[in-house]
Amino acid sequence: GVDSYLMDQKILFLNDQNVTAPLQKDYGNDNMIDIDDTGEYILTLNKANAKPFLVITWDKVSTYTIEAHGSCKGRTSGMCGSWNDNAKDDFIGSDGKLWKLPERFGVTWAVDDNTDCPLSDFGKVCEKAGIDEDVVRAKVIALLSGAKLKDCYVAMGDEVIVQNLVDDMCSCGGAQTCVCPALGKFAERCKKERNINTDGWELTKSVSCIPNCEDLLAKGASFQAKGPKPAPSCLNPKGGIQFQRGCFCPTGKVLSEGRCIDVIDCKCNYAGVTYAAGENYDKPDICKTCTCKGGGAPDTCVDMTCVNTCKQNEKEVSVVGKCCPECLGTWLTTDKTTIVKLIGQPVELSCKVDGHVNVAKVTWIRFNPGYEEVTGLTNTYSLSADKLTLTIIKLTQNTLGNYKCVAESDAGSRAEAAIEVTNIAKEDLITPAFATDVPVYPGEIISLQVNKDEPRKIVAIYWVCNGKRITTKTKGYKVENKKKENKLTLYGVTTLLYRGLKEVKCICFAKGAGTLDSAAFTLKPIDQLQLNIAPEKKSLTCKAMKKGCKLTFIVKMSPNGHLITMDKTYGEVCRMSDNGVLTRCSRITHDNNYPELSRLFRPFDVAESGKYIVRINKNGIVATSDELKLTIN
Repeated sequence: GVDSYLMDQKILFLNDQNVTAPLQKDYGNDNMIDIDDTGEYILTLNKANAKPFLVITWDKVSTYTIEAHGSCKGRTSGMCGSWNDNAKDDFIGSDGKLWKLPERFGVTWAVDDNTDCPLSDFGKVCEKAGIDEDVVRAKVIALLSGAKLKDCYVAMGDEVIVQNLVDDMCSCGGAQTCVCPALGKFAERCKKERNINTDGWELTKSVSCIPNCEDLLAKGASFQAKGPKPAPSCLNPKGGIQFQRGCFCPTGKVLSEGRCIDVIDCKCNYAGVTYAAGENYDKPDICKTCTCKGGGAPDTCVDMTCVNTCKQNEKEVSVVGKCCPECLGTWLTTDKTTIVKLIGQPVELSCKVDGHVNVAKVTWIRFNPGYEEVTGLTNTYSLSADKLTLTIIKLTQNTLGNYKCVAESDAGSRAEAAIEVTNIAKEDLITPAFATDVPVYPGEIISLQVNKDEPRKIVAIYWVCNGKRITTKTKGYKVENKKKENKLTLYGVTTLLYRGLKEVKCICFAKGAGTLDSAAFTLKPIDQLQLNIAPEKKSLTCKAMKKGCKLTFIVKMSPNGHLITMDKTYGEVCRMSDNGVLTRCSRITHDNNYPELSRLFRPFDVAESGKYIVRINKNGIVATSDELKLTIN
């Protein structure tokens, strides 16, 4: 199983259940999570070969810090940055873009929760709050110039640090206490990086950052600049031999359920839940059942006993992280267990239910990384009416991972089906040959084309139209693959569009060696067609009495200049006199899939030099080309 920890102001949650600190949970193999409360919540993840592996500190107001073990270097992402000794690439958002402003970067990693995490309104914080920024800045510099922080300000202070503190103070009406958490992190960083002693900085009169320990921790607690680390608790009455700043109970007492008590009065606490002496409780992550001894004495534990009775249409399934197998229904399946997509594309995840089962409830969960129900996150996901199809609206680094569809039948049976969503690297392999928004006129045959930028790197290329993969056997389509281009011709698209379908979307995918590129075209019906005809060359020279020369005109459709490819376009080539009169017109027919009207011209005399145009009549629409100047010699 996967546990979810949430520190929200002064409240602590484990898997949505309100719990208390100190908290400890054993995950086996010498892996453990501890949460201490020193007026700040300090979550420590200890692993067998890395203690501590991760430390997250939350000040119960607005500031958190993360410290990771050195083995994580080069393996971090998200809000933690890349940790690769290159500070310039730390602000890579979930959209894959590199952002300059930390605020913009942070918003890309925000969870889909407009209530608790609304999108920030960036701008001048003090100005919006109606506070004189110069006055606040003077206060901030005075705080940084205090006795304990002065050397740090000289060694590490810069405009970014000052501005962040100014913004913090203005965001809460100019109160000095609002910058205390940030000042504390600055002091800790200075002590660690520059070896400057900042112990007791908050006790300086000019700073006034002494926390209210009776409010943050418990009645009788007081602040210590160098208290024991970890703090004394019923699990560890003496505490640690290292030091930390924070709020602590009086000597000889420990923190339990928000009170400072004598060790003899200790009960047992596991995973944030308190048990009385003699009470039994489970440690499911290490498959043990324990009996509380109390008074600070260690508990006694034995192996858990499993009893399972599965119903019809259910099977016993071993679940990673669970001591006992579970009974899950066999009536829920999925066609794909893995989906690979490009960042920025939509992703559709679907589950199927046996026709004999009536589903009462469907929930979608994203796990590994994390464990989060995503059913109601409507900014990031959309659901079908029966909730059996979940669509990731736009794939980002933040939405990669594993998903499972959890369904419950009206008979009480429960089933799951999992799908992994991964991304493939994008490589520039193809580009559209013309505009990707394609207006379509009734009766028109449409050709879509991509040019191959890197032909040698392309190992496969194919088209998908409205979710259907096109092959050489797909009726109504023709695919032509050439060395430097790939073209798709659609013969029945106008039938689809003019029978009520609003648009047809065709995407060309090109696969490289572990990479992918795509080009999308959107076809929409139009009521009125505008044609534009232009000579391939504005002037042409031919020799009399020879094989002749070819007069070629290109037909395009306005307004986007999409190339016309219609089966049978009738027209005529005409000579134009100086006064604009058309003479000597001869008929031409355009009956192939290329946007050209052409005619082989065999001149017999230099007198045939002059201006020539093409005029066509298509579905009652008449269009005339620009002039082509022909010279005979």
